Amino acid sequence: MKLIPADFVNLWSGRILNIHPSLLPAFPGLHSLQNSYAAGASMGITVHHVSPEMDAGPIIFQKSLKQKTIKNTFVPWSWSQVQTRATLIEHHLMREVILKWS
Repeated sequence: MKLIPADFVNLWSGRILNIHPSLLPAFPGLHSLQNSYAAGASMGITVHHVSPEMDAGPIIFQKSLKQKTIKNTFVPWSWSQVQTRATLIEHHLMREVILKWS
C-alpha cells in the first residue's frame, strides 16, 4: 500500500474514493479486516474520500457485517465467511456510491 502524494490528492479533492475493509476510524491501514476479526470488534466496510492522511478522509458510507444468530444465540463466522461477506458488501457499496455520485 502506498499513499497518494498530497499534491495530487489536493488537486483532485473530493473526487477520489477509497473502499476500506473496516468501520473507520477503527483499524486504518493494512490488514484492517483481519485485525478487527482477531480483536473480536465490529466489522464492516467504509467508503470515504481520499485525503493526504491514510484512511482519514470524510466518510461517505459504512455498512456493518451483521453476525448471524440462531435462536437468539450468536454464531461466530469463520475467517473465510468474513472475507466472502466483506467482498460482497464492498461490491454493493461501491455500486451504490457510483449511482448516487453520477
